[in-house]
Amino acid sequence: MNRKFNILGVNFNAFSFEEAQSVLIEWLEGNENRSVYTPNPEIVMAACKDAEFMDMLNSADLVLPDGVGIVWASKFTEHRIRERVPGYDTVLGLFGKIKDTGKTVYFYGGAKAVALEAADKMRAAYPGLRIIGVRDGFIKEAEQQEMLAEIHRLAPDILLVGTGSPRQERFIARHKVNLPCKLCIGVGGSFDGFSGRVRRAPRIFIKLKLEWLFRLLRQPTRFKRQLKLVKFVIAVYKDKSKRKREVKLYGKNIQKA
Repeated sequence: MNRKFNILGVNFNAFSFEEAQSVLIEWLEGNENRSVYTPNPEIVMAACKDAEFMDMLNSADLVLPDGVGIVWASKFTEHRIRERVPGYDTVLGLFGKIKDTGKTVYFYGGAKAVALEAADKMRAAYPGLRIIGVRDGFIKEAEQQEMLAEIHRLAPDILLVGTGSPRQERFIARHKVNLPCKLCIGVGGSFDGFSGRVRRAPRIFIKLKLEWLFRLLRQPTRFKRQLKLVKFVIAVYKDKSKRKREVKLYGKNIQKA
């Protein structure tokens, strides 16, 4: 099962949360190293302006829809989806499934001390979870080489990279082929949430698909970022209209032929 839908050039896998979990667990038992990204509308808009970044997203083994905007936009595609698959929840789901299996995890990202706090909180929340390495996202180039050597030595099954987009995707795209990890997952700001420094939206906001509003109320400075969601909606409608015109033109050309 490999259904996909395209949003402004980014190819998403049309998986439900449970389907994505099943695929990831299957890959953990395999012998290949896989990359996983979870773009939201803001990331899609960034990819529209950066062809190299677009190629990176589309070269991933799994691209999951993080954001209600992606779910909404999918209704204009062949494979409409009914739920978002947030990177945050995807990783927590994995933790629950691997905590007693001996599978190992490495954290890379977040501000100084945040990744360490996140690791401690996750070990407490998921007894038996083996987090075998932690590095913050502000290490220098020389320290990054040390980290890569450490990852090779420890050979974690899962590498979580939370250095922000597109930096995390660039890191994974550059190093994945040489890493011993089964899964390399871009997790954005998830370490802030794992550590407890950033509060997740209450369930009522999540149920009503208003997590963006909760974040905006807590951080009014995010207003400029939220404007990108408006631009995303406009871009999706323009793309829909363009495809309709192309279909009509194609139909007319066939009739003439």
